Amino acid sequence: MDIPGWGYDPGAECTTSFGGTSSACPLAAGIIALALQANPSLTWRDMQVLIAKTSKVVDIAEASWSNNHRGFRHSEKYGFGLIDAKDMVAQAKTFTHLPAQKGFSSGRITLNLPVPNDGTPVCISHRFSGSHITFVEHVLFRVTIRHPRRGQLKIRLQSPEEIVSTFAEVHPDPNPNYSGWLFSSVRHFGESAADGEWRVCVEDGVPRDAFGNGVFDSFELAVFGH
Repeated sequence: MDIPGWGYDPGAECTTSFGGTSSACPLAAGIIALALQANPSLTWRDMQVLIAKTSKVVDIAEASWSNNHRGFRHSEKYGFGLIDAKDMVAQAKTFTHLPAQKGFSSGRITLNLPVPNDGTPVCISHRFSGSHITFVEHVLFRVTIRHPRRGQLKIRLQSPEEIVSTFAEVHPDPNPNYSGWLFSSVRHFGESAADGEWRVCVEDGVPRDAFGNGVFDSFELAVFGH
């Protein structure tokens, strides 16, 4: 329903032009409510699986779609895709709950490495072993980087399956530094293991300007799953 007089379609009770996150969030919440009505015992983690399993790929030509070994697709533009209410509710009725969640962290890794002003990426690898996570659900990434303009930095994380999460692209943010900044990603959902080599890359996306080098001080990577 629209707001009469000053909504999307002034003077109308309904609108067909309502879009963006303001539309997507309540629509997704409503579909999730239908799934919970069908199976009230579902947890937030169960719902995450149902969304990832039942959503439909849209705009297949979009370059950011990834496809991991379990067949889960994710786009940095569309997420898991278009939520399918009918399919989600149907699968919710017989869904088997996930086992207890596990978490595995690298701990804080201190680097103090320069981020060159010439656009050369600084990449660091960290290898996990013994996590006993064979189904990745999400990752958290905490980073401290000093730079006069943090909006110039590109920050990426590559998993053992070589799927890349983009945490930061060049954007108009004149503020300095990422100070203990916490990023999260579900892009690696369903990957077959937390163990293996995770690779972090930081790059100055506006090279050879007047601001000079940055400093990649530290990071911590945590992987959650079952």
